[in-house]
Amino acid sequence: MSSNVAEYVALCEAQEFLLTKKQEDSVIEVRSDSSLVVNQMSGKWKFRKGL
Repeated sequence: MSSNVAEYVALCEAQEFLLTKKQEDSVIEVRSDSSLVVNQMSGKWKFRKGL
C-alpha cells in the first residue's frame, strides 16, 4: 500500500468512525500533512481516474 493510499484509508476510517457518533450540529476539522489529500479534498487538485 502506498503512502497516498494509506492517507486516504485513514481519512475514510476516521469519517466512518465519526459518522457512527451521529453528533448533530458538530463541526469537524480534519488536519493532514498530506498535500495530496488536502488539495484533492478541498477541490484545489483534480482526482485522476482509476485511483
